[in-house]
Amino acid sequence: MDNRFDHPRTISRVAPKQSATASVYRHRQQIAYGVVTNVSVTGACIVTDNTLMAGADVDVQLSFYQEPQLFDFKARVVWTRQGHQGDQGVNGLQLHGVRFMQVSALQRSQLHTVLVSDNFESIFKPASTEFELFQSSLSRELDEVVLQFQKATGQDS
Repeated sequence: MDNRFDHPRTISRVAPKQSATASVYRHRQQIAYGVVTNVSVTGACIVTDNTLMAGADVDVQLSFYQEPQLFDFKARVVWTRQGHQGDQGVNGLQLHGVRFMQVSALQRSQLHTVLVSDNFESIFKPASTEFELFQSSLSRELDEVVLQFQKATGQDS
């Protein structure tokens, strides 16, 4: 199942310039070990030689080059696919998109601090942020409420 593009991305993603690894656990048992190809404060793309099931809830531990802190997250595997020749050296391996769940403000802040360092390069900058999309959606809903109110009160002319 590959549903990566069901909605537009609203969070910047970066790629590590040096090694970044991920250990994946389920029920305290390590089920995969791999390389992080890109990451954001909401999730990561991990390359492994094992297949993870889309929809599975896992624990992910991220380790970044020259960063003493390990990052532990509850995560959900949101997509998985096999690498191909166009995937820069991961032909035949498994790529997995994981979304971090239950991330505290402190964890998010600490991860953000690491990700904006010189050890990472930007690979995706969204055209719209989450807030801008929310604001746009809310604006449309408010316009509809105003129209319904005007219609109900006879002010729709």
